[in-house]
Amino acid sequence: MTDPVAASPEEAGRAEAEAFDRRLREIEASEREAVLAGAGSGEKSRAADYQPAVDVARLRTRMEELVAFRNAVQESLVWRVAQTLRRMLGRAW
Repeated sequence: MTDPVAASPEEAGRAEAEAFDRRLREIEASEREAVLAGAGSGEKSRAADYQPAVDVARLRTRMEELVAFRNAVQESLVWRVAQTLRRMLGRAW
C-alpha cells in the first residue's frame, strides 16, 4: 500500500475524486430511496412534480424565438449596412 504523504499529486487527486464520487453516489442513492419510499406510501413526491415535457416545450419555444430574432436582425437593412461599413473600414466590431 502506498503512503498517502508520498503519493504523487495525480494519485492524491484520483483518490480524492473517487472518495467524492462515492459520497455523491451514496447521497443520490439515499435520495432515490426517499423518493421511492414516499411514492410507495402514497405521499406526493418531488418526482411527481417534475414535468420534463413542459420544460422541453418551453425551451423549444424559446429557441424558436431566438432563431427568428437572429434571422430578423441578419436580414435587416441596418445590419447589412453596418457589416458593409465594417468590411470597408476593416474594424472588428
